[in-house]
Amino acid sequence: MPNVPKITFQYKDKVVHFIFYFIFVYFWTKSLKNKTLNYILTVLFLALVMGISIEFMQESFTLHRTFDWYDILANSIGAIASFIYVKKFYAIKN
Repeated sequence: MPNVPKITFQYKDKVVHFIFYFIFVYFWTKSLKNKTLNYILTVLFLALVMGISIEFMQESFTLHRTFDWYDILANSIGAIASFIYVKKFYAIKN
């Protein structure tokens, strides 16, 4: 639809990273049978490691992708926000 204006803003890529990691951690923790704090912290840790690792790997192993610290930041904030959301709004066993 050529007449529909496109909404653009400078950091939409970072918003996508945030949303992806928020949803990723949310659904991963929701799928756990044992929802103790230790298991949920493990999910958070693994999501953070994965987000950091992917950034380094795309710099090292691809030709058309680049490393971006802000992608790591957006991934991490999304994962941590999801952890806080899950911890606050769902009964987590200590």
